[in-house]
Amino acid sequence: MDFEFAKQLYFRELDGRFQQDSRTSIHVGLLSVIGGIVAVLLQRVWPQIINLVQIMDSQQNAGFTIAPLQPLWTSQNILSVICLGFCILAACACVAALIFLLRAAVGAKYEALASPTELLNHSGNLAKYHAQYSTPDSTFQSDFQNYLIQKMVEATTQNTRTNFMRSARYHRASKCLAFAIIMASLAGIVIALRAVNEIYKTM
Repeated sequence: MDFEFAKQLYFRELDGRFQQDSRTSIHVGLLSVIGGIVAVLLQRVWPQIINLVQIMDSQQNAGFTIAPLQPLWTSQNILSVICLGFCILAACACVAALIFLLRAAVGAKYEALASPTELLNHSGNLAKYHAQYSTPDSTFQSDFQNYLIQKMVEATTQNTRTNFMRSARYHRASKCLAFAIIMASLAGIVIALRAVNEIYKTM
């Protein structure tokens, strides 16, 4: 393998690492925004859910009373339950996205070239070898360059695997975030319908 080609491959995978690192901040920002929206939606619907649970509990404890019971499955209560379901699905998708993000960002193993000390020691050993056993088919420069090519190929192979693994996990996180956005949008639509229904009842 040519030295320049091996160097291009090595630095290409290093650029891929920086691109993967930049995806982390983008996904974290999206996750924060979506999580905040879901929290706001839950705050809007939670009092209605608590009220529904209290009505169900009071009806179970009512026994044979002849007092009129508060209606249970009104349109407002049904819409609140539907909204809660969408919020739960969105929250689960956000948790799944967070797990994929952590797996992509934490513990990624990248391989670097040999340290300067290791390169210096290897070049010294090569110089001693060629000083004692000089051959026309092999020179110090060619052997040292082959050593660098081998180290770059080994590092590039590991870095390619790591970039591919991180890219796949970021892709799964993106799918989870897209699903969370859809669920949060549906929950917002249901809350809007509930508000319209409440306005309509007061007219």
